[in-house]
Amino acid sequence: MANLLKAQAIGRLTRDPHSGDDKDNGGVYTLLSIAVNRKSGRDEETEYVDVSVRGKQAEACANELSSGDEIFVEGNAFLREFERKDKTIDKVMKINAITVQFINVKKWANGNGGDNGNGRANGRHEDNDDAPRGRGNAYGNGRSNGSRTNGASNGRSSAARY
Repeated sequence: MANLLKAQAIGRLTRDPHSGDDKDNGGVYTLLSIAVNRKSGRDEETEYVDVSVRGKQAEACANELSSGDEIFVEGNAFLREFERKDKTIDKVMKINAITVQFINVKKWANGNGGDNGNGRANGRHEDNDDAPRGRGNAYGNGRSNGSRTNGASNGRSSAARY
């Protein structure tokens, strides 16, 4: 019997991304931490989720994202359990990302990319001549690579999907 535990989350980065070299599997990884708001009855609660990104997506996240940026993440979810210094056990939700989509990136604001006023993303990168062009495609070929825009329905615009 197959088992599956997938997660999707939209949230804001609580700190700048942390990157490193994956010594076990080769390549690059980036760790993100996002805050996700959700309503529970009349109350609003904030959940904190750790996200692990690998490969080209990891490079894009490390280069483009910073604290406060809004992203969509989809991937495999699991709970990580750890012991605190006071010997209490705590659990943290973690997502191994399959898809990371940039929703609102501060460094792309003011004409440097992101939402260009019509709900479409132009994907320009600030101060980086080597950055991919087009609609934020990680491969730099100008094709959208599955980027979708949903600005007309809820006011959000997809800046890039890696």
